[in-house]
Amino acid sequence: VPIAPAPRLRGARRRMVSVRAGSATHGFEAGCGLILVKPRRGARASLSALPSGGAMRIKEICSRVVVVAEPETDLREAARMMRDRHVGALIVIEKRNGDTRPIGIVTDRDIVVAVVADADVHPESLTLRDLMSSELALAQETDGVFEAVDKMQDSGTLRLPVVDAEGRLV
Repeated sequence: VPIAPAPRLRGARRRMVSVRAGSATHGFEAGCGLILVKPRRGARASLSALPSGGAMRIKEICSRVVVVAEPETDLREAARMMRDRHVGALIVIEKRNGDTRPIGIVTDRDIVVAVVADADVHPESLTLRDLMSSELALAQETDGVFEAVDKMQDSGTLRLPVVDAEGRLV
């Protein structure tokens, strides 16, 4: 799936990440995941950074393939998924009535801090539910790019899953 180039943002370093295509049985889910910009501390984006001067919507630039896992996935399997798919985070999802909703996120750093840094912890005994950040910052597919950057800055996150109006991954 092609990814549109990110607009140049003042006060931010450009950072786009794409994921290789795979099958749903290995944790891929059609959706719109955004791993967009790592803003510098105190920087704010401005509309003049866009070539057209207009507002670009998140749904126009986000990655359409995201790597997801269920909360009961053990950490060793989660680490394998990240390694095999060359990503630094998994979106933890919950399936309800045929809808896929993000309920958390686990990064490679979360695993390192929880497991590698503590010799007494066994990764097989922990699941994503144990480590996931449940206060998940989300972007609506209709949000503008700069609104999403502001959400990332306000929440201190580098990853922002994109959902529709009902809260489902799009």
